[in-house]
Amino acid sequence: MQKTSSRPLTAAIPHWVLTLLLLGAGQGAFACISSESESNDAESDADGPVCSEQTVNGNIANRRDQDWYYFNINQAASLNISLDHASGDDFDWHLYDPSQKLYSAETGNRPEAASVNVGGAGLYTLKITRYSGTGYYALDVDGIPSGGTSSSSSSGGSSSGGSGGGCSVGSRPSKPGGLTSYLSGSQADVCVSQNDPGVLVMGGGSDVDDAFTRRVKPRIGGGDVVVLRTSGSDGYNDYLMGLLDADSVETLMVDWTQFANSEKAT
Repeated sequence: MQKTSSRPLTAAIPHWVLTLLLLGAGQGAFACISSESESNDAESDADGPVCSEQTVNGNIANRRDQDWYYFNINQAASLNISLDHASGDDFDWHLYDPSQKLYSAETGNRPEAASVNVGGAGLYTLKITRYSGTGYYALDVDGIPSGGTSSSSSSGGSSSGGSGGGCSVGSRPSKPGGLTSYLSGSQADVCVSQNDPGVLVMGGGSDVDDAFTRRVKPRIGGGDVVVLRTSGSDGYNDYLMGLLDADSVETLMVDWTQFANSEKAT
């Protein structure tokens, strides 16, 4: 009878591939959006990130249309949210907190503008709906913090990571608020030399230790490992630290599309 691993194999497949890619590539920042991109009609497809002092232009095309946006909050902030549109239209905005609960809304004034104090870190979403009319609008959300960190790392982990040293890839990106991470090992990055890329495909059974020690370990050279998961916790951290003699293993819980598109996960 085949032994079943407590670590889901679906989570093991992409990790080494991602690590090898990061060793040879820099990190590019995700630009603030200035216009709506369809389809953003559901919270899971929210468009973003929305940034302070950057107007977002959108369009309510029909009576069933609604637009979702997202932005990250890493510290307490006072937000000024305003929605401007043609005088004959009546649009509303609804702000949802990181637990996806309605936090605030403006449905009475035209244009719809209000100040909102947010205290918790995480990913906030904003829904634009219509009461009457269709057409273009301009959305502004001012007061979004440009920096700050969130503390959901385990066992001494860091939310911002190391400096990158002399690797010429810059600092490890700060993780967005609400993105859970587990870091084992060193908080500082280590530079390694890698001549060739590699891919390890594994599935259909338990983890094969020899596959990691013979094919992965020689290539990472004691470097840093990143694990992407959509569920679970840090089950791979100690396992990979022991097998690979890695400098660190960091698990990111990428359970939102917005987290997957963040600089931290890419």
